[in-house]
Amino acid sequence: MMFHSTELMNLKQLDEAENLRRKILHIMELSKGWDSFGTTMAAVQLSVTVVTLGKLRESEELLQRCLAVRKKILSEDHIQVASILVYLAKLSLLRIISDIKVNNDLCRSHLVRGKRLVNDSIRIAEKILNPLREDQKKPKNAFGIELERRIAATGILVCFPPTHKGIYLPLICS
Repeated sequence: MMFHSTELMNLKQLDEAENLRRKILHIMELSKGWDSFGTTMAAVQLSVTVVTLGKLRESEELLQRCLAVRKKILSEDHIQVASILVYLAKLSLLRIISDIKVNNDLCRSHLVRGKRLVNDSIRIAEKILNPLREDQKKPKNAFGIELERRIAATGILVCFPPTHKGIYLPLICS
């Protein structure tokens, strides 16, 4: 079903993709509950779809739930928590764009929130790439898993280059 929904997204059949991804999330909720990694993956996919349809508030609510679950299942400083923070930061920027003509104060609050989310994701990525001495002494995960974490952390830093920290815009990531 997930493959089919991805194909629908690629074909720009967004309404059908949204309906299918809602069904997937519903099935995951019933079978595994909200406190599972699989359910959060389905919710992130639905979030991406509803953003494409312009439903920013619903997307943010889904991502907030995913963030809470991943923090509980994994840890506050896990790379997958950082990836949700990046999604939320991008969503804050989209909300600025949609609210800019309506309310300047609201735009400012979205900018402050986006800035905080970016800083948190950068902090997590840098911690993964530059572990503390005591972390280096701990036994490492399998080499492949550690390499994947480092690649993901590098991807986050590519989205927000250190030379542009004052701007807080995702320059490369889409």
